[in-house]
Amino acid sequence: MSPDIDLVLANHYSRLSDVPRYDRLIQYKSGKLRYGDWYYGPQVWMMNNIHLTLDKKNILFDEARLTAAHQSYMESRHDRSFGKDFINEQTENLMIFSLNMDFDRSLKNDKNLLYYGLEIVFNNIKSAAQTRNITTSLTSPAGSRYPNGDNKYSNLSLYAGYKNNFSGNFTLIPDSGIIVLR
Repeated sequence: MSPDIDLVLANHYSRLSDVPRYDRLIQYKSGKLRYGDWYYGPQVWMMNNIHLTLDKKNILFDEARLTAAHQSYMESRHDRSFGKDFINEQTENLMIFSLNMDFDRSLKNDKNLLYYGLEIVFNNIKSAAQTRNITTSLTSPAGSRYPNGDNKYSNLSLYAGYKNNFSGNFTLIPDSGIIVLR
């Protein structure tokens, strides 16, 4: 590979077992215990990303950074009233895809910096719920945490900014209202 290119690949994975809500299991309603079960199901999170930095000056930029990422997240909630046979089960699956491109361009002897870029994000949320009889295992649909089915949405963001280093002790970033004095 070229010395002007830095490539980083990353994979993160995390899984938790069931997480009981003991604070819910000690709640009372009308003098009786309210819940027989209340727990979060296994939570699974995975992220993969690739980050590419190109440090080769040209007319458009001095440095360009590209990050492409994918995240997958699954969680669930389970609760059953004390003494009842029906447990409510809610499950959410979330997929996120993102692409970020960031560019820096020095101006006027490296004292001024123009920075700009874009971000594209696509989300797909699947939310489902059911009520399950703990004795017979029969299930029936229930209200989910988010609207039932697939919920897809995306966004596109563009940005640009300017930074002026008047001296080693004074920097002005006008679009953010930041003034740095050292």
